[in-house]
Amino acid sequence: MLKPVYHKDNLDSKISLNENFPSNWLVGQIIFAKTQEGCLSFLNKALKGGVDALTFFDKNEIDLVSLIKEVEFKPKIIEIIFSVPPSRSYLESLFSVCDKKGTNLRLSFDPIYALIKSGNWKKSRENDLQD
Repeated sequence: MLKPVYHKDNLDSKISLNENFPSNWLVGQIIFAKTQEGCLSFLNKALKGGVDALTFFDKNEIDLVSLIKEVEFKPKIIEIIFSVPPSRSYLESLFSVCDKKGTNLRLSFDPIYALIKSGNWKKSRENDLQD
């Protein structure tokens, strides 16, 4: 039988873990937002309820800079996964607002999402794999 492991102290002494096992855990929430107002309400409830880390899949449906400014509670980490590369000024604004809140910002780029949504995967894959 398998059991989840939450912390090194929860393990049987026969099991050893490498040095990279975290001693602290964050409670995360993935956000798929459709409207600015709905997202703000949801975020405030989630953060008030104990969520420490937020992950956004940014599809340009909401303004994350103003949203992060308006959130009442401070998340420890915000991760944003972009499907389209954002502008430099937008990134600078995100870093600025997160820095003012004392929030760690992590950014990722996922070009596959745009390919899947556009239905262009096969054509793009073949073009990308030539030479």
